[in-house]
Amino acid sequence: MPSSSFSPPGSRRTPRPRRAGAAVAVLGSLALALAPSVVSAAPQQHPTGPAPTASPGGVDLPLDGAPTSPSQLRDEPRQVFVQLAGEGAADAAQHARGRSAKVRAAQAARHAARNKGQQVLSRAKGLDAQAQELWSVGNAVPGIAISADSDALRAVAQMDQVVKVSALIPKRPVNSNGAELTNVLKTWQDTGTYGDGVTIGIIDTGTDYTHADLGGQGTTQAWHDARAAAASADWRDSLTALAAAKVVGGYDLSGDDYNADPQAPDYQPTPHPDENPIDCYGHGSHVAGIAAGYGEDADGSTFTGTYGDLTSSDLGSMRMSPGMAPAAQIYSLKVFGCTGSTDLVIPALDRALDPDGDGDLGDHLDIVNLSLGSDYATVDDPENDVVDSLAEHGVLPVIAMGNAGDLTDVGGSPGNAVRSLAVASSVDDFQMLDGLRVDAPADVAGIVPGQNSVAYDWATEPPVTGDVVALSGANSDGCGPLGPADAAAVAGKVAWLTWDSDDGTRRCGSAGRSANVKAAGAIGAVFTGDVSPFTAGITGDADIPVFQLTKASTETLQPAVEAGTLVVTFDGALALTVSDVDPSITDLVSSFSSRGTHGSIGVVKPDVAAPGDSIVSIGVGSGDGALSESGTSMATPHAAGIAALVKETHPGWTVEQLKADLMNTAAHDVWSEPNQSGHAYGPARVGAGRVDAAAAVGNTVVAYSTDVPGGVSASFGVVAVPITQATATRTRTVTVANTGGSPATVTPSYDAAVEQPGVSYSVSPGTLTVGAGQTGRVVVTMSITTAELRHSIDPTMAPEQSSVPRQYVSDASGRLVLTTAAGQHLRVPVYGAVKPTSQTSASVVTTGHGKKATSRIDYSGHGFTLGSGSESFTSLTSVSTLGATSPQLPACGGSTTTGCTVNQTAVAGDLQYVGAGSSPTPTGYADGWLWFSIATYGDWATVGNSTIPYVDLDTTGDGQADYEVYVQNLTGTDVLAAWLVDLASGQTIDAEPVNFTFEESNVFDTNVLTIPVWPAMVGVTDTARSYPITYQVGTFSYYTNNPTGDIDTAGPVSYDVVRPNIAPPEPLYYDQAGTSVELGHVGLNKSGAPHCKGHCPDKRFKTLVLHLHGATGERAEVLYLP
Repeated sequence: MPSSSFSPPGSRRTPRPRRAGAAVAVLGSLALALAPSVVSAAPQQHPTGPAPTASPGGVDLPLDGAPTSPSQLRDEPRQVFVQLAGEGAADAAQHARGRSAKVRAAQAARHAARNKGQQVLSRAKGLDAQAQELWSVGNAVPGIAISADSDALRAVAQMDQVVKVSALIPKRPVNSNGAELTNVLKTWQDTGTYGDGVTIGIIDTGTDYTHADLGGQGTTQAWHDARAAAASADWRDSLTALAAAKVVGGYDLSGDDYNADPQAPDYQPTPHPDENPIDCYGHGSHVAGIAAGYGEDADGSTFTGTYGDLTSSDLGSMRMSPGMAPAAQIYSLKVFGCTGSTDLVIPALDRALDPDGDGDLGDHLDIVNLSLGSDYATVDDPENDVVDSLAEHGVLPVIAMGNAGDLTDVGGSPGNAVRSLAVASSVDDFQMLDGLRVDAPADVAGIVPGQNSVAYDWATEPPVTGDVVALSGANSDGCGPLGPADAAAVAGKVAWLTWDSDDGTRRCGSAGRSANVKAAGAIGAVFTGDVSPFTAGITGDADIPVFQLTKASTETLQPAVEAGTLVVTFDGALALTVSDVDPSITDLVSSFSSRGTHGSIGVVKPDVAAPGDSIVSIGVGSGDGALSESGTSMATPHAAGIAALVKETHPGWTVEQLKADLMNTAAHDVWSEPNQSGHAYGPARVGAGRVDAAAAVGNTVVAYSTDVPGGVSASFGVVAVPITQATATRTRTVTVANTGGSPATVTPSYDAAVEQPGVSYSVSPGTLTVGAGQTGRVVVTMSITTAELRHSIDPTMAPEQSSVPRQYVSDASGRLVLTTAAGQHLRVPVYGAVKPTSQTSASVVTTGHGKKATSRIDYSGHGFTLGSGSESFTSLTSVSTLGATSPQLPACGGSTTTGCTVNQTAVAGDLQYVGAGSSPTPTGYADGWLWFSIATYGDWATVGNSTIPYVDLDTTGDGQADYEVYVQNLTGTDVLAAWLVDLASGQTIDAEPVNFTFEESNVFDTNVLTIPVWPAMVGVTDTARSYPITYQVGTFSYYTNNPTGDIDTAGPVSYDVVRPNIAPPEPLYYDQAGTSVELGHVGLNKSGAPHCKGHCPDKRFKTLVLHLHGATGERAEVLYLP
């Protein structure tokens, strides 16, 4: 393990060898069955007895990569959204007849919501004088956001007018030739469609309406003047005619000093709204330009020509290309301050339904762009309710999927809302890059492309010229302090540092290595490049210029470095001056683009991909200057702009039809390797595919799921099949709507992207003709052969992270393809994640009598071992002493507003059983295992992100926790671990694999797990005769109305690690018929009674058996020992 300042009592031992279970036999063929039945096949050999486990301390996970523990998260301030009883203005208006009646109904509903909100605030202030309103809403969902202490929040939750109380999860921004790649230019040329009459709401950091790309004055002074009047209600009076026509309104919901990030030094969560949405952050302006900027001529003036007359060469000569919908209007809703994150998404969405607040919702925005989000925030996040409500009332939400990369379920809210159009990021062939001047040698002299560092002030610092020297040996990357020879070599020169783009193997970041060479006297640094395009920006250093070369530039300059002849000049004037066109990178996925949710609740996400890598748009405050940014933030307005073109063409389409059209026509695959090679990505990474404006505008046949309104995708979600069922089928229905004026015939087929053994899809009918204005149906059938199922991995995913196996969901996914008579291929994403479930049960067998009695647990029924190696599905089980049973919490609603579950995510954190177990090595318990078992009342989609199980351990008997072990992923990975924290020092001191293994153990879509602890790390020694502890189990989450952040807790429970009452020899077993777990003599205390402390009043011991691969509702089993 990595070193730390903590030393466990006693000597640290060499990890024991990995425990080995019985040999795995090959499965025989299963008998086919059309309905659930017990498999009747030839006898099969399955492994029984102990299963392999890791060894305590046997895997070196980086402890500095430990995520934040619940004990630390609990100390963060809490702001909450209080949803109020009654309907919002949009629903109230929908029920009224006539425009006047609708306005009156909307105004009355909003007034009622405001009154109830003030009652809530008054109640909170009565208990907490510092309580304050953050904002209130009444259009989509009635409610009020407040900041108050725990007592006040508990009281508020009990009020009759309160439906539920939900923590606000801060959202962050999720940081050109694209008009040609996505056929926007062709659409302008062929149809004259530019987005006229469509209004796009930009919910972001505000808008720089003084910029030339938006028709502004185009000077830095104009921006400074606007900033000086940042709170002015008359800001539109200063706009030019072009700017006034483009930015038709806006509102600042935040104020400039607002920052909802509780970990930021400038944390200030109280908004100070005003009328002026001028941008002081930069992100929102960049987004607005991509969606609907006018464009700029080569001299920086606003383009005022005809977009349909532009050619490809014209775009190349412009300083800034037009946005995707250059005639669309922008409404700016500023929800960020000048830095940080926001909790203001809900009131911004609410305002989008009635921008002027007059009660007439007929002027709602057509599209809202949200280039923001929160990683891992769940599908049932309260913000998603508002997103879905917007869509139901005529507003298309186009939302970024996130920038957290290829991690399971990391794509969070609000992008994972069912009715949103969630956007992933892809790459086009054009990149506007920074330049580095090469002065010598002559054969490579000139300007080479790359990227400037962020920390250095390139705009004001003078050029820096120097000889380039490479570092020696193993420190060629500069991650370690420079030795004397290297320090002497780089003093007064430029350091050449190698860069590794693989997050899993890179030794350090850009800041650390830049600081090392600066400390040795270097005047600058050049980083090599090993991938194209760049996977991320570089921070560098504030005092020296740092430049990263492209991969091609690295290869060009490497010989000169080795010859010692390379001389370069860093010059800020070369920023964004190099146009780099590389067709080989077209339609690669952006490495940062988040993998979406896998459909446990709702549907698979994202929905489409769009170019978001190295996109040039507005540089805030620059007058007419440009900035190149990458992120799903940039891909999202690209899709929103195309949506505006479609909206102009089909103004009568519903939001669902508009969304379906963009998805159906996104028929371009996104690839894992250059030159459109390698693997085509599946729906969980890129949705239907990369968008195409010309196809979307010209299409009249749309297809969408009948089963999940607004979802479009044909998502089967997670399909659990009992091992006793030989075969199974599931179906999904897709509606095909012909909005054209003549009949349309389509030929359905299925195109696989990710394959899972044992799962196949078929479609029917073979052809479908749909009359003009009519609808038809296509059925997608999933067929499952249980014996052939394997834990296969998406071939685009790395199987290991940090040198250990990652956790992942096996899926079978692709697209339903509807081929029209004209040869157009319309797509609907298809996704399903299939897994087997064991059908086993356990029973207690006791032999002998009295003190000589011994007990064991025998397993019967049907487990499984399907396949071998990393793709094996193998049923597992664990046994522990039951510590506590916790009653089920009721669902929040009506008069039940406290001690209840607010959504499905909270149900998955509602504890049912908790237990503990320990097993020794031949020398004692120090290097054995201590573990805690939990079972909840509902299945989680993913654990350790939105819901964090934890155990607090009191090892000293003083009633205070000394250690906390909690379940989360290693930061930036899918490696799920139990992290142990010494609460006295706050240090993370150990990490072990959940369920004792990094191999597949069914950690997704389940409700049970074991949390292992290395006993030596909590003070257990081999010589100890007894080691009593007290433990309490909890589940921490933002999705709870409990001000402490706990969904539920159970305990405290007493347990002796060295003298357990029930002592299974091993922590993990094969869940198979024939497995026996010997418990030996059941331990008694001095009075002859079990150590129950009220948890087993019938004076019998209880054991908790977890069937890790069992079916829902059958994974936890409590057995009584005589």
